[in-house]
Formats: sequence, C-alpha cells, structure tokens
Amino acid sequence: MRKTFYKNLLSSFLLTGGMLLLGTAHAQVWEGDVSSNWFEGGNWAGGSAPPIGVGAEPTIIDVSIPAIVDNQSGQMSQSTIVGATSTGASLTIRNGGTLTASNFFLTNPLVVIGRDAGSVGSIRIEGAGSLLSATATLGGNAIAVGSFGRGELTIADGAQLTSNTIEIAKNAGSSGSLNVGATSDEVATGAGNIQATGITFGAGTGKLVFNHTDSNYLFGT
Repeated sequence: MRKTFYKNLLSSFLLTGGMLLLGTAHAQVWEGDVSSNWFEGGNWAGGSAPPIGVGAEPTIIDVSIPAIVDNQSGQMSQSTIVGATSTGASLTIRNGGTLTASNFFLTNPLVVIGRDAGSVGSIRIEGAGSLLSATATLGGNAIAVGSFGRGELTIADGAQLTSNTIEIAKNAGSSGSLNVGATSDEVATGAGNIQATGITFGAGTGKLVFNHTDSNYLFGT
C-alpha cells in the first residue's frame, strides 16, 4: 500500500512540504522488511538499494524501522527525506559508513528531516570515518533540519558532516535541532565535525546543541 501510494504520488508534478518533485521520478521507499541494512535490496520497495551515482528518484524513509549504513559507502538521491509524514523515521551512519549526495545547483534541499507538519525524523552520524555529505556546486541550503515537521541531526564521536548551508527549523511551526556530540537529553559523548558554508535558523523553533566530552573544541562559520 505504501509503495503504491508513493509511486502514484510522484507520477505528476507535486508541490508538498516546499519540495517540487518531477513527475518522471519514482520514489525509492525504505520499508525495512528484512533488516536495518541500507544496502539490503529486500528492505526497499523496489527490491534494490539506491544505486551508486546521482539519481533524480527521491529516497524516502518514513517508517519506524531504522535505516543503517554500517561500514559501507552509498549514494543518496538528489532528494532524500527522513520523516515525510510519519513519526519515528531514522537514518544512522556508523563505523566508517558514508552517504553522499551532490548536484550542480539546488532548487530544494538535498536532505530534509521532518518534512510535513506532524512528522518526526532523525539522522545520526557516529564514529571516526563516518560521513554524510550533501553538497551543490552553486551552493544553497543543502540540508533542512525540520521543514514543516520536527527534525534532529546528530554528529558524534569523530564523524563528519559536509554540506552547503544547513537550515534549522525552516518553516513556521517546525522545530529542529543540530547536535554536536549528544542530544540535549542524552549523556555527553565525543563531538563530531561539521564542515558547512553556513548554519541558519528559519521561521520555526531551532537549536544548536553542544553536548560533548571534547576539550578545546573549535566551532566557527
């Protein structure tokens, strides 16, 4: 049912949650039927993980079964949504795993966490060598942490986040948190590294949390 819904949804021009998706694209929908392994084809509605290489097909994680990239390298599409309409959607990159997305220019963010009102999504990048990279040659807002919903993005224990501008709590009524180390209600852990052209706050309720155990941590834009 979920598979049919998303394919029909993307069969024509659609403007939802501030994102324009072209009608020729078919969503790559995470279902997690077999395991939490991002690279296991049976976890995806189409029977295969998002292919290596830049693609136009949106990648949607919108169920409570976590998607995990563990010690492998993968490619996101030009539109990756974690938490489209539901609550509890999550993506974790760990143990040296990497996910990358790139484009020449941005009309919409490459990564959206918490797209629609009432949705909740989270991304966690943890461990040395682990990387989430979302960049565009001509710049722009590459990551939205809370578009109309609630989003959380955590970088911990030596992991790396590379991006153009990161926007927190993009629209009115949204909320977003960018966490270095742990979330505000967790025990502090090692810090992660952020390499971004800027961090901005939108019209919602956003916060930047430093909850880590590192000394002499430098943060600047």
